Amino acid sequence: MLAIVVLLIEGASYLAVVTLLAQRGDRLLASATNALVRDLRTELERGKPAAAAIETAVHDLRFGDVTLEIRLATPTDPRLTGAVLLSTVRGPTDGGDTRVRSEVVEASPLRFEVTATRSLFEDQETLEAVQRAYLLAAALAIALSALVTWRLASAALAPVEALTARAATLGSGDLHERLPGADVDNELGRLSLMLNGMLERIDGAFAQQRQFVADASHELRTPIAVLRTEIDVTRANADRSATEYRETLQRVHGVTGRLERLVADLFLLARTDAGGSTMPQDRLDMTALVHETCDLLTGLAEERGVQLVVESTEPMPVLGLSAQLERVMLNLLDNALRFAPRESTIRVTVLRDGPSVCVEVQDAGPGVPESLRPHVFDRFRRRGPDAGAPTHDGAGLGLAIAQSLVRAHGGTLSLRATGADGSTFRIVLPSAA
Repeated sequence: MLAIVVLLIEGASYLAVVTLLAQRGDRLLASATNALVRDLRTELERGKPAAAAIETAVHDLRFGDVTLEIRLATPTDPRLTGAVLLSTVRGPTDGGDTRVRSEVVEASPLRFEVTATRSLFEDQETLEAVQRAYLLAAALAIALSALVTWRLASAALAPVEALTARAATLGSGDLHERLPGADVDNELGRLSLMLNGMLERIDGAFAQQRQFVADASHELRTPIAVLRTEIDVTRANADRSATEYRETLQRVHGVTGRLERLVADLFLLARTDAGGSTMPQDRLDMTALVHETCDLLTGLAEERGVQLVVESTEPMPVLGLSAQLERVMLNLLDNALRFAPRESTIRVTVLRDGPSVCVEVQDAGPGVPESLRPHVFDRFRRRGPDAGAPTHDGAGLGLAIAQSLVRAHGGTLSLRATGADGSTFRIVLPSAA
């Protein structure tokens, strides 16, 4: 591209030089012709015959390299007075061309044809010298520019090469390391900063995944160990009674049920993490879904001495999957029932908040401990034993599953308030109204 630009500029300037030289030569021919005509008219006004006047005028003029000729115009010459004819006569290769200017003039009462000729040899030599100079200058300019451009490009791309080489050596075990150049205040620095931020997020995701696998392995180890122990004990005692076998099978059934629920929860979390919940959604009435979910848990609430109250009757349309949103409500209500004291009330409120539909679940439990609040939605994070908090055999996946399902519906799940008088969890979903 640079070579094309240089050649275009030099070609345009060369054409300008050609034009200027041609215009200068034509002006010189016109000046010589005008001078000759003036002298001719002067001599004729003095009364000299035409032949003598022509000889005197031509003899007196010395106009550089211009050769002048003058003769009487023939009566049959069709050209008008003042007619000018310019032409270039090709000459031998070593002698150059000749520029000819012919003009018909009137010096009363006669008409004359004045011819001025000028050799173009010097002009052509000048143009050849200009051509050589331009070609040399173009070659030097292109070579020098190519060298400078190569050096600049190499210097500019060297940090990119360093980034590429460093990034190529990073593996899953090196995600804690960062790429160089993030402290440079230019486009490369911003690129390095962005890539380091991406590495940090990937490192966090890997760490979370490793922790998830470790926690899942720990949770699966316990029921599997219980199953193995029950089987080993049963096999070791061949004299067990039918009643003892039934008791063992009952315990195994309970453990396998817990194991089945844990595997199902893990599978659901894996699907939501991978975007497996992005299937076509239906238009649902969130208020009706909340009522139906609370009706399912009414028996369990009465058994624990807790009252479930839904404080909304107005339809609240949302887009979603009924089974998944029901699972969210079941997890929140089950969590509230676990910690709600007897003779207390769990209130569920469905309301509209601008373009969103909000569902709030408020219990009267002991609240979430301050140390656990930042991690309340983490996986396998269970509330530790404390005063007034009942123990349970949950895996600590309920709130994590609920949050993942709500996010898959384009909403948010948060702990809005918590304290000694209870906790309030808030679901926000886009309204379909």
